[in-house]
Amino acid sequence: MRNRRGTTLELLQSHFSFFCFCYRYKEADPFFIFMKSLTMFNNSIFRQSEDEDDNSEINK
Repeated sequence: MRNRRGTTLELLQSHFSFFCFCYRYKEADPFFIFMKSLTMFNNSIFRQSEDEDDNSEINK
C-alpha cells in the first residue's frame, strides 16, 4: 500500500499532464469540468474527516 505523499504526488503529476494536454489542444472546458469535480470530491473528503473528528470527540 502506498503512503499518502506518494499517492498525492502521482495525482498531481497526472493532473499536470492532463492540464498540458488540454492547454496544447485548446480544450480548456474538459479541464475546468474535471477540476470542478475534483474540488467537489476533495471537499466531500474534508467534510467526512471533520465528521469523524466530531464523532471521536463525542465518544470520549
